[in-house]
Amino acid sequence: MPRRIKAVIFDLDGTITKPVLDFVKIKQEIGLNRAPLLEAMEGMKPQERKRAEEILERHEKKAAAGSQLNPGVRELFQFLKKQGIKTAILTRNSRRSTEMVLEKHGLEVDEIATREDARPKPSPEPLFHLSKRLAVPPEEMLMVGDFYFDVLCGRSAGALTALFSREPSTEAEPDFHIKDLKELIGIIRNLNAV
Repeated sequence: MPRRIKAVIFDLDGTITKPVLDFVKIKQEIGLNRAPLLEAMEGMKPQERKRAEEILERHEKKAAAGSQLNPGVRELFQFLKKQGIKTAILTRNSRRSTEMVLEKHGLEVDEIATREDARPKPSPEPLFHLSKRLAVPPEEMLMVGDFYFDVLCGRSAGALTALFSREPSTEAEPDFHIKDLKELIGIIRNLNAV
């Protein structure tokens, strides 16, 4: 049965914006040597976690202030709006830094889900959260990101997935692999043409 796309869910850093965050540097400053960062922070004592969150927030704010859009973002958002397709951001970043990026670039989305809203990706929980908020079932969503956590999140929730990467991934098995965000225009047109 053909699937229509009624909402596109985007990762932020590395998808909407060019990647800026230096996770190695952030982990060194916090005193962590294991990944992923948010999961490592969960196991910290409250005082250590507070300090780690402050360091992470500082780096995220700096990255938001210096953020640059990836090529094709504006054209893609214009297409989605014209088609009546809802948009959302699903990120492991903070709400504050996410809103800073959107404001800086004048981007409007229907919803935002950050690490404050639900368990972070790769859990499907934030996608289910967005599904309720947007009133769109996961099966009618397309999750777009640059990391295998984005693909895992989308697949676990039952959404279609697109990996935005110049290199093939051995960790992720997306429904679509794109090297340019504007490729999504043709993909969505084809999916919604039926």
